[in-house]
Formats: sequence, structure tokens, C-alpha cells
Amino acid sequence: MKIFALAFFLPFALFGQQDALLEEVKKAYKNNGVQCSVLVHIEVPGLKMPDKNIFVKFVPNQKPVVKGDGMMLVPKKGLIGQFNEVLDAKSQVIFLGNDADTAIYKVVSLDPNSDWVTADLRICRSNKRIYFMDIFTKEYGSFQVRHRYKNQMLPVQSIISFEADALKLPLKFMGRGEAEDIPTDANGKVKGRVILRYSNVVML
Repeated sequence: MKIFALAFFLPFALFGQQDALLEEVKKAYKNNGVQCSVLVHIEVPGLKMPDKNIFVKFVPNQKPVVKGDGMMLVPKKGLIGQFNEVLDAKSQVIFLGNDADTAIYKVVSLDPNSDWVTADLRICRSNKRIYFMDIFTKEYGSFQVRHRYKNQMLPVQSIISFEADALKLPLKFMGRGEAEDIPTDANGKVKGRVILRYSNVVML
């Protein structure tokens, strides 16, 4: 009888622990906004874009502020201030398991107006940081975001990898100038990545 009771209650106990971990992560990333400088490096075969320094500011429930000179290519997802879009969204969270010190979750959006469908998160249990996000969107396909940290809670670098249709590229042209035609492979897909390096990070 004791063995049966342990087998019955253990999954609920483990789920409670994982749910508590995710709540700790939400609290750790919670802020009233973030602003910083970003060095944007684009790697798309055949597309020549110089590295660009931009300024970004994210405040909850407000339109992001992005400033820079000339033509800019900015990723639509994965920037430093966008953690809360996933963490605070109306969603269903599914715990997928552990990989050593990493907890793996799938977050399913329940908001019909959200532009993303699911997000797989890999979270370090010991420091509560999100190191990897695999985001599937309604319009731009899926892309992977890897974050690198130093001493603070927010990352110092994000690497965003993607494979998408040329007309649904998860990059936004901003500023003045003409956008270049982006080359595709035989299947009409574009593969590439964006490396973002953050500096002068201020939590508002």
C-alpha cells in the first residue's frame, strides 16, 4: 500500500517542484523594462549587411523602441527584452523532463492574438537562467535562440538561427535605404542566423 501511494503521489510532487522553478524564473526576469545598445551581426548567405549598432528599449505593454542609422535588419523575436512575452503570456506549460542541471519545458500559447504558437525552453536549475528557446510562430516558422550570460540575469549575447520562406523571414527591415533581395535555396528557403551582442544594459 505504501509503494502504491508513493507511486501515485510522486509525479504530482515532481510537477509541483518544476512549477515552482518556473515561477522563480518568472520573478528573476520580471522588470519594468530594459534598454541597451545592441551590435547586430547578420549571417545570411548572399546577403551583405554591415554590422550595425542600434539602441533598443522594451517596456511592458508598449511598442518597442528601436533606433539606429541607415538601413537596419532587426530580428522579430529573440531580443533581450522579449523574455516576458513568453513567460507572462496566457499559456499552458508542459514539463518535458530534465537534462542534468537543465529543466525542459514546452509553453503553448492560449492567446488567439499571439504571434507565436509554442516555445520550448531550456532553463538552468541552479541559476534560473534561460539558455535556449525554440519558438514556433504562426507566420515566420520556427527559430532557435541561444543566450550567453556573464554575471547578470540578462544575457550578453543572443544567437538566433532560422530557416524560413523568403517572404516570411523573421527579420524586419527598418530605417532608410533600399532592402536587398534575399537569396533562397532550391526549396525557396532562407537559412541564416543573427548574433546580438548587448552592452550598456539598464533595467528600468
